[in-house]
Amino acid sequence: MKRLRLIALFVLGLAMTASMAAKLPANYPQGFTHAGTIDAIDLNRRILILGDAQYPMGDIVRVHETNGKSRALSARDIGKEAGISTSAAGRSIVREIWILPRGYLSSHRPIRR
Repeated sequence: MKRLRLIALFVLGLAMTASMAAKLPANYPQGFTHAGTIDAIDLNRRILILGDAQYPMGDIVRVHETNGKSRALSARDIGKEAGISTSAAGRSIVREIWILPRGYLSSHRPIRR
């Protein structure tokens, strides 16, 4: 009986951890145009590589952090998980980048069996 309770608590703890990892800060949008890991940033050519896809950036790109602050894009963002919002004016130009909480994307990917 003790073992069964311990297993049940362990499973409940895992479920609670996954649900906590999946939450975004209150100031974040419900969805993003695209999301992935920032692989590269070319500020001279105004190009963002996100999840192996290339996106043109606008002249002003606002980066939103999980603590509620906004700032300019920099090379220190490479390797971070992010969601982007783009304009719909012909080309999809990146206007806003939302730095995602650690583990957010992996908690939203389907489990392969």
